[in-house]
Amino acid sequence: MIPEYSLEDKEVNEPSKLAEEGILKLPIDRIEAREDQPRKKFDEDSLNELKESIIEYGIIQPIVVRKIGDNYQIIAGERRFRAAKLAELEEIPVRVMEMDDQSIKEVALIENIQREDLDPIEEALGYAQLMEDYSYTQKEVSERLGKSRSYIANAIRLLGLDPEIKDALRDKLITPSQGRTLLSVKNKEERLKYLEQFKAKTLNIRDVEDAVRNSNDTAKTKKSSKKSKKNETESIYKKDMENRLISHLGTKVNIVEGKKRNYLEIDFISYEDLERIIDIIER
Repeated sequence: MIPEYSLEDKEVNEPSKLAEEGILKLPIDRIEAREDQPRKKFDEDSLNELKESIIEYGIIQPIVVRKIGDNYQIIAGERRFRAAKLAELEEIPVRVMEMDDQSIKEVALIENIQREDLDPIEEALGYAQLMEDYSYTQKEVSERLGKSRSYIANAIRLLGLDPEIKDALRDKLITPSQGRTLLSVKNKEERLKYLEQFKAKTLNIRDVEDAVRNSNDTAKTKKSSKKSKKNETESIYKKDMENRLISHLGTKVNIVEGKKRNYLEIDFISYEDLERIIDIIER
């Protein structure tokens, strides 16, 4: 049972006392939403369902607010606040806390990320924003939200998709797993073709993975074939130059190719033979 407190001016104007007392009820017209609330869209059907629940059972979980001048600003629970207004409640239960702007922004962002109706792109953007605004690593985000680091990493990867694919994820026309599979497709036309097939449910993830694997194998074979031909051509050219040097110098010559430099190996029997080779080179 939520305890009710009278709203005498003395009590309302003392945030520390309110924080000590815990939960109280405030007139709804003294509560305002934050303009920089990360959540921009509220589903009307979902709000109406919550309104009906509030009419029947009341607000079970108080919203969290802080005192701003004579009024109160929402830290967490704007959806409940909006549903309460639709239910035409005159006052609602709140918990008053003292928090700075930066902490409030973080709390609101985390609350937004933990919504059940969040689409995969909103979720990924929330993780990315936490990392950007608070310099969190993926591991730190995972610890704060109680999710695995790989889950956070896979969610953020979706932000690298084409706008058309991100729109399909927002509209829940494809799954995050399908979206991640499309990340492995290098050609945009191919990605969008697979996207339409995913949406039409005529293609599964394994089909795309197999197609990508076959495409990569073909590309590797072509690359290997080109490299082989190039090596063969270079080998013939190298042998020809060695034979020309052998013919000119009258001794065995090897062209040696190193990682950092190339050099010649010229055989000589004696210093007299070396003098002969030098004379030929200097002519």
